[in-house]
Amino acid sequence: PRPSRSNYFPGAPRTPKQHFTSVPANAILMVSIENVQAPVTLQNIMMIFKAYGAVQKIVTFKSESKCKALVEMGTVDAAVNARLNLEGKDMFQGCCTLSINFSKLKKLQVNENGPRSWDFTVNPVLQAHTEPAFDVQHDNHHRRHRHQHQQ
Repeated sequence: PRPSRSNYFPGAPRTPKQHFTSVPANAILMVSIENVQAPVTLQNIMMIFKAYGAVQKIVTFKSESKCKALVEMGTVDAAVNARLNLEGKDMFQGCCTLSINFSKLKKLQVNENGPRSWDFTVNPVLQAHTEPAFDVQHDNHHRRHRHQHQQ
């Protein structure tokens, strides 16, 4: 059975604004990670999303200096559920806030398994990496410096 699409049409019962999207629901999520104050690893991303279903693939990258991840879930329902439950939530207390939309991609390509991407359909065991996919953003120093002068 196909998931209900009533949330995407005008006149449907009101839902919080962040749940509307112009891209139809699919199994691939575009995740923006904002306010990165702690290193983020593929393991962190996988653990958070696997609570809502099988994680097939993860690809991380930076776009316009923002930390992003494409997360392919096993089913559309799993992706919809993950988005509903994780949108606007922090990965760690007070930082690494998730902004989640459906990707326009139909297929997610993983070129190599490493610290920034992993294909769980090829190798289901994520190897431990010492290098995070995203490290702490460099604007932290400026924020701390500014805060000290506001006292």
